[in-house]
Amino acid sequence: MFSKKMKRAFAAPVLAVAGLSALLASEANAGVAGIVDVSLTVGTYGCEVIGSEIGSPEDPTNQYINTFGTLNFGAVRGTWSNALTASLMNAIGTGPLKVLCDVPGGATFTVTVDGGQNVSGGQRYLVDSVYATSPAETHRVPYSLFWEASRGASSEYVIGTPSPSIAAAENVETEVPLYGSIKPHTDATNPKATGSYTDRLIVSIDFDF
Repeated sequence: MFSKKMKRAFAAPVLAVAGLSALLASEANAGVAGIVDVSLTVGTYGCEVIGSEIGSPEDPTNQYINTFGTLNFGAVRGTWSNALTASLMNAIGTGPLKVLCDVPGGATFTVTVDGGQNVSGGQRYLVDSVYATSPAETHRVPYSLFWEASRGASSEYVIGTPSPSIAAAENVETEVPLYGSIKPHTDATNPKATGSYTDRLIVSIDFDF
């Protein structure tokens, strides 16, 4: 549930080794084995995510993944004149997703969001069920994510880039900031098709204490 910078530093060498193995295999039909050290520190304090559930929507019994919650932009017609907004609701439906740290003096954390399942050209998209076989703009809706409720451009989550550090005071629940926005769509000649538009994100929370 919690991690430290030390653990994150191990990621780059692992990826480098994997890339080298793939290169050698394609050129020489060979395999290369290497050592990867794996570690876990169990201490007397730490951080946890409040409001998440174990498992995925497809497999609630999966003990290797967490479900954090939902971003729901609601329901609209094929065109809309206002910006649509949504905030992260936790997986148990009681409010915002939060973190809780009992670290003496508090801790900090960062949030990283991937591009989702429909990313294209660095833009995240919601798509309907028709888009896979009919990839027209009328079947997808671009959206953006922010770490500030004001949704200013300077607080937009760049794909795969951590947010600035967020302070989590000792024994105080702190909201995980994830705010969505969709620009107005007023082109009456190209309204969005009727249907349910979805995406799925992987959100990573990394603690430092």
